[in-house]
Amino acid sequence: MGAQAGQNAPNLDDRINEVRVPGKSFLEGALATNWQNRGDWPAVWCSLKMILLSLGVFAIFISVGIFLMVFERINLARLILLSTVAPGLGFLIGLFYLVKALF
Repeated sequence: MGAQAGQNAPNLDDRINEVRVPGKSFLEGALATNWQNRGDWPAVWCSLKMILLSLGVFAIFISVGIFLMVFERINLARLILLSTVAPGLGFLIGLFYLVKALF
């Protein structure tokens, strides 16, 4: 009786595929908005994710740069701290798309 119940039970992969919804990345969601769609909430959420990801990468770069300065790896620390420009640009782009989605 236990073998029959196991055969009738759906596979875990089948249940995961039933729940999974094909979607887009959060970058595509933010880029899909235009100036005429005010209050595009999915685009707002995607923009917030861009901002939060940029802040997280920025914090990691700053902490690694400070760690390298403490251990007197000044040239490498300068390079890491200079690379914080990339997440800074990501923050500004996310902020632009947030304003674009809201107003």
